[in-house]
Amino acid sequence: MRKLLFLTLMSLALLGGKWGFIDKRGKIVIEPQFEEAENFSDGLARVLVHGRYGYINTNGEMVIKPQFVKAWNFSEGLARVFVRGKYGYINKTGRWVIIPQFEKAEDFSEDLAAVGNLIGMVYKYGFIDSNGKRVIRPQFWGALSFSEGLAPVKDPVSEKWGYINKEGFMVIKPQFDEVWSFKEGLAAVPIFVDAFFEYGFINKNGEWKIKPHFYEVWDFSEGLAAVQVDGKYGYIDKTGNIVIEPQYGEAWSFSEGFAAVELNGKFGYINKKGDWVIKPRLEEAGDFSGGVAMVRKNDKYGYIRILRFLFFKINRWVAKPQFEAARDFSEGLAAVKVKTSN
Repeated sequence: MRKLLFLTLMSLALLGGKWGFIDKRGKIVIEPQFEEAENFSDGLARVLVHGRYGYINTNGEMVIKPQFVKAWNFSEGLARVFVRGKYGYINKTGRWVIIPQFEKAEDFSEDLAAVGNLIGMVYKYGFIDSNGKRVIRPQFWGALSFSEGLAPVKDPVSEKWGYINKEGFMVIKPQFDEVWSFKEGLAAVPIFVDAFFEYGFINKNGEWKIKPHFYEVWDFSEGLAAVQVDGKYGYIDKTGNIVIEPQYGEAWSFSEGFAAVELNGKFGYINKKGDWVIKPRLEEAGDFSGGVAMVRKNDKYGYIRILRFLFFKINRWVAKPQFEAARDFSEGLAAVKVKTSN
């Protein structure tokens, strides 16, 4: 979804209006009033007011006043914020739990967060717990968040990426130029072949489960992964077998049984058999969450639901395309941007 996310963020930045929130009936439940609004996470949503970020609850009440120039969503009860050149973490009351002290930092995931500081001429990364205690000392030239018990790290000696466990032991030796996090037991990694990367998937023993021969891949989701073959996208299963033939210009991950794909410049949705459940007529299509997906049609954003009746599936508008911009549903609410006169 990286390309779609980039295009969406670019479009959001260029549009005027105010952000509010709707529920799954399409009803506005938090009035449009914010310069920017993110999805709810851990019960709070990050919003921008007069150029500063704060956080609201699902009733629209400001529980952490706008005060941060840079801030991120809550994850595992803590939010990463950037103050005077350093990262720290606050709790849901806005109190500092880990004071700003890191030059590099990631969100908490599986009880740990990757953090880094400049030591000598290079940044060195380690991991802290939710109390700010160092549990894996700074030693790596790069580090990503833990996922399924393993974290990608860059070894300072070989300058290659491998994976460590939560005790800090290297369980998959550094050997890769690029790595992704584990999803559903597999991680996408590339090898360099004839001036190009070719991607495959390894298991948690570092063994090739699917040998590299794809020019582009997405993470596995609901047992399938989108892959590019000869310039077209299709889907493989965890044995590497193609189960939906490459035929699409773009293809996103499956969510709740459906995947958005692009054909001849328009997006639609397919099921895991490759059958169309919404034919390609949309300009943009997001993930399903709680049965609802964000879509764009005629340059406006709305939300659609797929209803199942016996052997049939029909789609219905939850909110017809009317918004200047929109985000996927999260925790029962979705941020939407409404055009305003000022």
